[in-house]
Amino acid sequence: MKKLGVFIPIFFTIVLASSMIPNAFAGTWIFYDDGGAESAIKVAPGYYMAVKFTNPLPRCKILTARYYIYSDPYEFNIHIFNSDGSIRLFGPLSVTPTSTGWFDVDLIPYNIEVTGDFMVAIQWVSTDPEIGNDENNAGHSYYKTSGDWIFPGRYEYMIRVEIDPIHAVGGIYAPTDRLSILTPFIALVGLIGAIYTIFAIRKWCKD
Repeated sequence: MKKLGVFIPIFFTIVLASSMIPNAFAGTWIFYDDGGAESAIKVAPGYYMAVKFTNPLPRCKILTARYYIYSDPYEFNIHIFNSDGSIRLFGPLSVTPTSTGWFDVDLIPYNIEVTGDFMVAIQWVSTDPEIGNDENNAGHSYYKTSGDWIFPGRYEYMIRVEIDPIHAVGGIYAPTDRLSILTPFIALVGLIGAIYTIFAIRKWCKD
């Protein structure tokens, strides 16, 4: 039992260090659906459907776009628009879901920065896929065939987005790398754990 007690602090040191790493990459999800698709919809090629997101941050980077694929997973295009859909901020990006259910698209490599509210859209390139509708909520979804965006007001398209803040430093917006901020602390925890391990092993060998 004495020897076992020597390694308990080592175990907790490792757990602490490893738990800090995933949190370094965590963003903030924004969504208006309840997670349940009561129905689904698909339209003709070229048509758009979008969710307008209220940005809680003065400036942010878009990390992930998430779509609920109800059936018939197939290629579609992703677009990011400004708050009224008049300016395309990003896209088209062609993606292909691998299955039904929630489908995440990693947008980190594209360094998409937005100020204020914005819209995340799906554009059909064929008659598939079907995306989910949440019929228990409404108020943030729009569609477009040609011309202006139209507000259906009946349901919420199941599109979500993950964002991360870009903090202002001295009047200049600069992205915050959470991992780089936490790296010194992770290194310190690792160093303490390594030193303790050395002394613990020496003590264990002597005993």
